Amino acid sequence: MSINSFFITLSIVLASIFLFFKPLDIKTIPEDEPIAQLQISDFTVYRVFLDGVKSIISADIAELIDDTYKIDNITVLDRSREHVEQMRADRAEYSDGVVTLEQQVVYLRDDELKFESSRASWSEKSSVIRVDGAFVLSRGEDKMRGTDLLYDTELGKYSAKKVNGTYEIKEKI
Repeated sequence: MSINSFFITLSIVLASIFLFFKPLDIKTIPEDEPIAQLQISDFTVYRVFLDGVKSIISADIAELIDDTYKIDNITVLDRSREHVEQMRADRAEYSDGVVTLEQQVVYLRDDELKFESSRASWSEKSSVIRVDGAFVLSRGEDKMRGTDLLYDTELGKYSAKKVNGTYEIKEKI
């Protein structure tokens, strides 16, 4: 093969690449939009101590942006207290010891205590769950609706506004 044939073949290959392949459309990220420093998909985290598993966290996607974790489809199971507690939500943010849950928030406990809301926040330091807005709290057949719930998970006390509920009183014979 002569040198002329080589360069003609190379020119034809490069021209066909230029004509038949489109360049990648690389989108640039605007400077004001934060970039995830860490992204994890489909994961489960177990907190294990000498006496067993204390908590399980599972989610579909988690991103670390600055000092805030943004999580999709989160489920948290906590066995470190008197009652086994479970919280689920479609979206969550964790920053400075406060977890903010949004969209279809459900809190379940092993003694049948359950509440549902569209938004809730939970502080690790005070163990208080705060619901700003409407909620439904139930245990067995008892059901309570209201707004602005404050629930202390350690003391088992709660307060709310605009409460409307159904409670079954059982008589002792």
